Amino acid sequence: QNNVARSVASQWASSDPKAAAAWVASFPDGPTRDTSMQMVVSRWANDDPTGAGNFLQTLPDGKSKDRAVSSYASQISYQTPQAAAQWVNSIGDQTTRDMATQNVARSWLSTDRPAATAWLNQTGLSDAVKQTLLNAKTPVGVRTGSQVIYNTGGGASFINY
Repeated sequence: QNNVARSVASQWASSDPKAAAAWVASFPDGPTRDTSMQMVVSRWANDDPTGAGNFLQTLPDGKSKDRAVSSYASQISYQTPQAAAQWVNSIGDQTTRDMATQNVARSWLSTDRPAATAWLNQTGLSDAVKQTLLNAKTPVGVRTGSQVIYNTGGGASFINY
């Protein structure tokens, strides 16, 4: 039954995300609601980030909203990392916020390393996690069909496939 609800919500979100989100919001608290809301918001954010963001603001605080905001922030982080960073700051649960912060940082570091680094340094992540993110090889583009350019923090390197 839970898988059916998630499947219906996911399909419905493709054609009418607002109605799908309202339906999912009526579910009782629990894993079905959490997972379904994440799927709906992620699909909605892909097509209409403003509409999805407006909807998120109407949800009551709690686990379901935190997870939906995390999915939303991850989805929009590729186009608008600054907005994604603001959304991450609204997540109440520390563990969910930390994971969402890391996801946004990975995306942002690949497009605007200086701005992402400045933001990352003021987050609540531990210094060890920050360093891991900053030292990670982050794909920044494809040079040819068989090479990917990676940003290693100290310059670009090319990985052959």
